[in-house]
Amino acid sequence: MKQQKIIFLLVAVFAAFSSCSDVPKDMLVNISVKGLKKGTLYLQKVEDSLIVNVDSISVNTEAPFSLEANIDSPELFYLFLDRKSTNPNDDRILFFGEKGVISIETSLENYFLGAKITGSASHDVLSEYQAMKKQFQNKRLELFKAYFDAEKTNKTDTLAILTASSQSLEKTELLYTINFAISNADSEVAPYLAITEFPASATSFLDTLQNSLSPKVKTSKYGKMLEKYLSENQN
Repeated sequence: MKQQKIIFLLVAVFAAFSSCSDVPKDMLVNISVKGLKKGTLYLQKVEDSLIVNVDSISVNTEAPFSLEANIDSPELFYLFLDRKSTNPNDDRILFFGEKGVISIETSLENYFLGAKITGSASHDVLSEYQAMKKQFQNKRLELFKAYFDAEKTNKTDTLAILTASSQSLEKTELLYTINFAISNADSEVAPYLAITEFPASATSFLDTLQNSLSPKVKTSKYGKMLEKYLSENQN
């Protein structure tokens, strides 16, 4: 009888652990990588300034697969494909994760640049910002090329104009970032941009943004980080 009780107890404990492992997590990421026949993919995020693995899967088929994670509030994640590339940034897809189902479709040939991400409202906000940021980057490249050409021919007046244009573009980009963050104060992307894109000199704008954040965003991961940053720099 005693042995039967022990066996029953062991079965119950095993069943409890099994049921726990079957509990779905907050975020499910469905992934399709066209052309990928074999490799390992990692779902990653930043913790204490380090990139850590949250989930992983080894694949040997082109069929879609999934990774998952628990998440308290929307935050930045990476989908890293370990293929021993010389430039690991080309193997890491950045996306804003949140609770629910997110889909990532890409290809082995164009893994990073060709990624299509759906199902995350937070990522849609980030994508809107990144599209405009790319326009600023392209404009900076144009000004740099023009400056380089003018410098070769020693066109002093042109160099002065281009320098002023570059400084004006920098201010315009900063104002766009600030206004974008404040306009999206109900998104966790807003404090994320404040932490990663605002210069240290923009403390007054950080205060304005902090006061504009919705209660939900203020208690999010990046909302708390922004509050901590302001507290440390005001004392």
